[in-house]
Amino acid sequence: MNPASIGGGREKLPRSTQAHFIQVQLSTFEVRELMYITISLLHPHLVAGYLTENLVEKINMFHYEISEKARLRQIGRLGGPYDFNLRDIEKLSKLIAAHSLTHRAHMNLSEEVTSTTTTTNTVDDDNLRKIEEQNIIRSLQVYLDIVYTSRFEYVQDQNLVHEMIRQQFPLDTSSTTTIVNNRKELIDSDLNLQGYARLGFVYIEKKEYQSVYRPLVHSQRTLEKLQLLAAATVSKATVLIEGGDCSGKTALVCELARICERRLLVLNLNHETTTSDLLGSWTVINKHSYEKRRKQISEQLLNDIVRFALAVLIPLSQQFYEVEQLIRTITCLIHQREHGK
Repeated sequence: MNPASIGGGREKLPRSTQAHFIQVQLSTFEVRELMYITISLLHPHLVAGYLTENLVEKINMFHYEISEKARLRQIGRLGGPYDFNLRDIEKLSKLIAAHSLTHRAHMNLSEEVTSTTTTTNTVDDDNLRKIEEQNIIRSLQVYLDIVYTSRFEYVQDQNLVHEMIRQQFPLDTSSTTTIVNNRKELIDSDLNLQGYARLGFVYIEKKEYQSVYRPLVHSQRTLEKLQLLAAATVSKATVLIEGGDCSGKTALVCELARICERRLLVLNLNHETTTSDLLGSWTVINKHSYEKRRKQISEQLLNDIVRFALAVLIPLSQQFYEVEQLIRTITCLIHQREHGK
């Protein structure tokens, strides 16, 4: 079990209960052990070539650094407590797995378009490889923002973690990546793709449900939030959005549903909502009243069937009988005419 200091003021087990257990205390992971586990979790992306060993090592060091700062309350002093563990590495791995293929295809396509519109078309393979590495770092920054930055409640902490990510995973400022760096902070969208909608580098499948929600103005900040929300949604994880009043929580979800042409089911909850309101619950009933109600429903159903038979089925059967007689008469006349000839 977790310590009593974690989980909202839970009480310790009584000594009489603890005496029946052999107590084993587990310490947190060391840096080397955490690195080994991180490599194992991110190994499929290393094999696919989407991540490098250097990036995995940086991910491990960043995770350890932010965990220590959160534990020492150097960040996240307000709200929380904020605990980071291997579940966050697993979330990051799922995000990369959900977007790596579409993101790489998108970046390759965008670079092809960019290279055709520039005056110099002599970009060698080494420069293209560096550009692809910068694109991967940029996408990794977004994934880290989803897993780590979005965890903090206050904007000051979010900005601090955001800068930590940019310092740990910096973009190359050399001349070979000038084209990429010129548009590094711009997020665009393409909603006219066949079967898909693109928000930044995130591709999300569209359905055919006509939305009734009013569209939002796609400012850069709104597109950034939509990109984060779409990336989290595509990863198949359950998404929890937190924010103050009128911060755009409902509006962003409605806008994403409108863009993807998907049906949105809205349940209005409050502090009095319980799980039984959502899932239902067992209740005690009187057997006699239940049987009486069941008989009334059965009798009503039988009466409806009889009315339907009298009003619809019998007239139809009479019409079918008349048609059958007409067909027989015509058949007899044809037979008599042929026989007479």
